[in-house]
This record gives sequence, structure tokens and C-alpha cells, in this order.
Amino acid sequence: MGEAALTTAGGVAVVLLLGFAGRLRARGMDPRRGLREAPYPPWPRMFMHAGRYTVAIGAAGSLATLADLGHSYWAMIAAAAPIAAADATRGLVRAVHRTVGFYGGVLLTACLLSQLQLAVLLAALQFIGEVFVIRHYSIALDFMTPVALLMTEFVATKPTSVLIGAAAIS
Repeated sequence: MGEAALTTAGGVAVVLLLGFAGRLRARGMDPRRGLREAPYPPWPRMFMHAGRYTVAIGAAGSLATLADLGHSYWAMIAAAAPIAAADATRGLVRAVHRTVGFYGGVLLTACLLSQLQLAVLLAALQFIGEVFVIRHYSIALDFMTPVALLMTEFVATKPTSVLIGAAAIS
């Protein structure tokens, strides 16, 4: 628990330092502007925004932990994503993008880690080989040779050394 509090405090310190550095930089670009004129929201708005983050992320993490979902940080990231948008409409769009993108990534991971992994790899290698076959046959073969060898492996499973050795000799 102490490490989490220390990490949080360190994160807050870094954010504050970066914020003040940005304010000083904005002032340096136009010396006529004072620190108060930098293009940042007033303190009350900043504290309200920080409060929304705290409540949303805290609630999401707590609920995920209480529900024993495991990996509660995913819930906290999902709660933070829409708040980072400039307004409610963009927040909703960002939440939809986050959801669609996340589940698309989960689906892609499932394909790559399942039996489809080899099929996806073969399709990608074949596509890259076809792209290069007209321009540079040697580069195309860098991608097409694994397709042929991996397809052979699909049909007749042999140790990798036997498959590679036989291909190199022939």
C-alpha cells in the first residue's frame, strides 16, 4: 500500500512540475505575458478535473477489485480514457473508440495466440511476398519461402532442423 501511495505522489509531482514548466515556457515565448495569462484553465477547474479522474479511476479500480475480476488496471484505464477528452461529446466518442479498439485488439490477440496464428502469419507473409514479387524477386522470396515451408509443416509435421535442412540442401 505504501508503494502505491509513493507512486501516486511521485506521479502528481511530475505532473505539477511539467505543468509549471509549460506555463513558464508559454511565458518565455511571449515575455509580455505574465504567468497568470498562460493558456491554462483556472485552478478551480483544474481541481475539479483532477477530482473527476480521482473518483472515476478510484471507483473503477475498487469495483474491479471487489468483483475479483483480476487486472483491475484495465478498468481504471477504461475509466480514465473518456475523461481525457475536451468535452462530453468527444468523451463519448473516445469511450466508444476505446471500447471498439480494445475488443478489436483482444480479438486480434486471440487469433494470434490460437491455432489461427500460423494462418494469419502465412497470409501476412504471402501478402508481403506478392507486393514485392514484381519489383524485387529476391525480397519477395524472403517472404514466400517461409510460406512454402510453413505450409509443408501444416501437412507433415517434422522437426524444424529437418525441414530447414532439407530446404537448404535442395
